[in-house]
Amino acid sequence: MRLAPVRLLTCLVCVASAYACGSSEEPASTPPMPSPEPSTSAAPGSSGGPATPGTSGDAGTDAGTPSTEPSSPSVARVTVLAIDGTPMANTSVVFHASDGAPIATLVTNAQGFVERAVSAGEMVTALLRGIVMQGDDTDALTFLGVENGDGLVARQSGLLENTQTVPASAVGIPADTGLLDLRALTRAEPGFNGGCRGGASPSGQTTVPVNVAANPLCLFAGSTQLFARATNNGGVSVYSVKAGAAPNAAVNVEPWTAGVPTSFTVANVPNEGAPLIAAEAWGATNVPGALFPASFVGSLSFSSPGGTQQLPSAPPPSLFSAVERVARFHAPGPVRASSSIIVRGPGATSYTFDFSTAPPIPRNVVATPSAAGRPQLAFSWPANTPAKGISAHLREGTQRWRFIAPPSVRSLTVPALPAALDAWAMKSNTFQTTVVSAYETAALADYRAFRTQAHAWASWGTGRGAGLTYLPTNTTLYVVAGY
Repeated sequence: MRLAPVRLLTCLVCVASAYACGSSEEPASTPPMPSPEPSTSAAPGSSGGPATPGTSGDAGTDAGTPSTEPSSPSVARVTVLAIDGTPMANTSVVFHASDGAPIATLVTNAQGFVERAVSAGEMVTALLRGIVMQGDDTDALTFLGVENGDGLVARQSGLLENTQTVPASAVGIPADTGLLDLRALTRAEPGFNGGCRGGASPSGQTTVPVNVAANPLCLFAGSTQLFARATNNGGVSVYSVKAGAAPNAAVNVEPWTAGVPTSFTVANVPNEGAPLIAAEAWGATNVPGALFPASFVGSLSFSSPGGTQQLPSAPPPSLFSAVERVARFHAPGPVRASSSIIVRGPGATSYTFDFSTAPPIPRNVVATPSAAGRPQLAFSWPANTPAKGISAHLREGTQRWRFIAPPSVRSLTVPALPAALDAWAMKSNTFQTTVVSAYETAALADYRAFRTQAHAWASWGTGRGAGLTYLPTNTTLYVVAGY
């Protein structure tokens, strides 16, 4: 389950929003989606030329939750989802040999998936389009080490435009409130969750109307939940969570709960070039796959090797069914590295993070041409480091290429594409973004578990946002990143 963040940002720099601490790719509007078409099966090993429709199989468990499991253990399934989690038809999916050569190109069916029997060492790439301010960008996602029986998920990135309004009223706030901030629950991925919000600057009123902008990602069967914070000029806050809020239907946000002192202890942070150190927390709701976008409620600063700081008026744990807390450090300049410890479980008013338990960070991340002339991302990392998987991505202009890979790899080469899909081919060997992240958690058994659930675990943030992710279950996750 994704978490509903009540974000207690304690970073030196990123104190405004999840977007400021997350991806540098700003969202815009959604492109027209292709119309679903029926599809038929394709023979394994067909040539990488004109795309062939994928195998139909079942239609999923229900209309809102498509099945991602293959119809047989003798095939691998790739499901492609739109930003809002709905299946995407007519999306090209390319299967590659271990050297990156294309060996089959399929097109997702009306249920958004393709299936194919694969051989040892094969890779598979879903060719997506992300939604960013520059317009539609090409966004390829490659899975390495695919096996029959896999159910892989590739999800489109971006944020939908706000198209509706939830007319809310904050009722009974303190008369000295200087800032009122409301955020709606959303399914948006980390780094693209800046919408679905509203705010006001009250002047002595105890009842204040606030229109909360909403888009389809913020609505769940027609309604949403609101997280509200009212703060006075002295930094003292009260909070409220309101369920059942809906577009064009007036709703009162009340009652309000006083903030409580909450401390964060960060220990043994490596001295990685004067790192910026952050501590954060999110509250979970009872809505699977959803979160509250960033609600900035405080600022604490740490320096290496750490220490203890307190937020005097943070949201009380009683508002939530669980709390996810995060400590991260970001080393800028020539070091270009980050390390995150993420814990989801019962809430408290004191949290401790010890970076001596974190895995080592990938180093020397360099993008160069491969022998085949395609971009290659290489890095160094100690052998046999405990990890369940690696994610990586390259970006230049409006092109992005992402990878899900086993922890044993130390280089990743962009695979080749059929000529008909050349629009997605990355031809540059210099990149504005290069990130390699590694993941370790007891909640995943091995790389197969990671790659089939990567859509719920992988982080695609950059810079200070590297390692920003929301856990689907109560556990501890370590994310280390080099860039």
